[in-house]
Amino acid sequence: MGYLRVFTLRDGREKAIIVEPWRLFKEEMNVLGIKDSDAF
Repeated sequence: MGYLRVFTLRDGREKAIIVEPWRLFKEEMNVLGIKDSDAF
């Protein structure tokens, strides 16, 4: 079971993703199509 991570996108929307323990957070963002510049 992974852990839930919530962050706010630049347009004000919140995005929650579940990061699997065997996958890096960056990889999880890539799978979802989220770039570093989209979140702050």
